[in-house]
Formats: sequence, structure tokens, C-alpha cells
Amino acid sequence: MREDVACLALNRLTPCYVRNPIDKGIHVDDSQYQRMTANVEVAIAEAVKQVLDRPRSDREAS
Repeated sequence: MREDVACLALNRLTPCYVRNPIDKGIHVDDSQYQRMTANVEVAIAEAVKQVLDRPRSDREAS
């Protein structure tokens, strides 16, 4: 389930390469970071709902 949630959530997000605090400080201001964090939370919540609504066992039987 964790892998499904991760894949679904990541597919909903805009790519942004931030690998450490230095990258974040250079490329992303605080308001952008807050929006990104909120978008991640929404994407994860939606992905969890999607996976729970249709578990892998249901998809494999289709």
C-alpha cells in the first residue's frame, strides 16, 4: 500500500528538485515552500483515499 500511495501522490505533484536546505534556500522562498508542503499533504491524503477505495486485490481481479 505504501508504494501505491507514494506513486499516486508523486504523480500529482509538480517536480521540484530540493535535496538539502541549501537548495531550498536558493530556489524556493518561504511562501512557495508552504504551498509545496500543503500540496504534498493534499496529494498524500487523496492517494490514501484512492488506494483505500480500491485496494490492489480489487484491481488485480479486474
